[in-house]
Amino acid sequence: MATKFHGPIFIENPDDIPAEAVPENFVSYTLQHQEALPPVTWKNWFSELNWYSAFVLFVLPVLGLIGAWNTPLRLKTAIWFAVYSFLAAFGTFFSPV
Repeated sequence: MATKFHGPIFIENPDDIPAEAVPENFVSYTLQHQEALPPVTWKNWFSELNWYSAFVLFVLPVLGLIGAWNTPLRLKTAIWFAVYSFLAAFGTFFSPV
């Protein structure tokens, strides 16, 4: 009696995937066959951090705040800030997705 092969199926052409290559419950199959990541601790948090994202999310806004604090505000700049903020918020709220 032949048994079914339950190992990974390697496909050369991803546009031509056979139905038997995709299991019935793909999420549970992937979780069962994927190695668990090590836990993040105080000793290894810096190696798990995406440094590019951290730079973009924290350092650039801090530099912007320092620049805004040290630059005098002019009326035209304040008006442009208000208009641009309104339009940016309007665009993200009503964006077609």
